Amino acid sequence: MGAAHHTNDKAQSTQIDYQCTLESGGQLDQISITPKTTNRDSSRAPEFGSRIVTFLVGPEKVRFCVHESIFSQAEAGKFFNTAFTNGFLETSTGLMELPEDGPDEFQCFLRWLYGTWMEPKEFSICWAELEFSQQIRLYAFAHKYTIDDLQNAIICDLHDLERTN
Repeated sequence: MGAAHHTNDKAQSTQIDYQCTLESGGQLDQISITPKTTNRDSSRAPEFGSRIVTFLVGPEKVRFCVHESIFSQAEAGKFFNTAFTNGFLETSTGLMELPEDGPDEFQCFLRWLYGTWMEPKEFSICWAELEFSQQIRLYAFAHKYTIDDLQNAIICDLHDLERTN
């Protein structure tokens, strides 16, 4: 479950904390998103009244229900943006199956995506609690679906991690 902290004071930063459950089974990682600025772009305001689309992820078909309008932003990546905006089957059915992908990586992607949707694009992500193999799986997911901003965030973190070790 995610906890959000927000302030309208431009001198303070905004922090959103998310918790993901990954393959190891326990709640072992926390993703902190701290924007560099708190100036919000009102054109990026969430449309929580938009249609809900369903994803069935992994061989177990784990169900995720997501606001369709979140995929209209550039951060969602070309694949998801196109699937829900250009008249593909998913546009009309509101259902997408991703049988080859891991539910844990998809869940972390959604938490990251909702964070970019509600906050300014410029932010840093602390992946400190994610194991290296989990970061690599999340990167592979982002690469597969051309989610460039998520790939860049992971690479920046891995670079920072390498510099500190």
